[in-house]
Amino acid sequence: MNTQIFLLLHLTSVILMAGVTFAALADPHPDKRRQFLMMSGTLSLLAVMSGFGLAGMMRIGFPGWVMVKVVCWLVLSGLTPVDLGGYYRPDPELAETAMRPSATLNAIIESL
Repeated sequence: MNTQIFLLLHLTSVILMAGVTFAALADPHPDKRRQFLMMSGTLSLLAVMSGFGLAGMMRIGFPGWVMVKVVCWLVLSGLTPVDLGGYYRPDPELAETAMRPSATLNAIIESL
């Protein structure tokens, strides 16, 4: 693939990930919260994959600024808040809902 495609994909996903993360921090309607979290995770994965793909295609190795971008990626990915009903004593039902949002994946896990 062309490096310009990877660059466009990377920049677009980073900008959208920042917007979705800040929108999730702005306390969206509870019905839309799950969509914000799914979009944030998907865009986060797309940003890191396109970024490392671009770095690999350009054969630049792993300079210091890449480490700074990885830290920024982790911060933006981790900023999306999740309500667990408390920090030290989370509500088990809320924690299970947040940690296992996919019904299909839950069925696969429970069949094991």
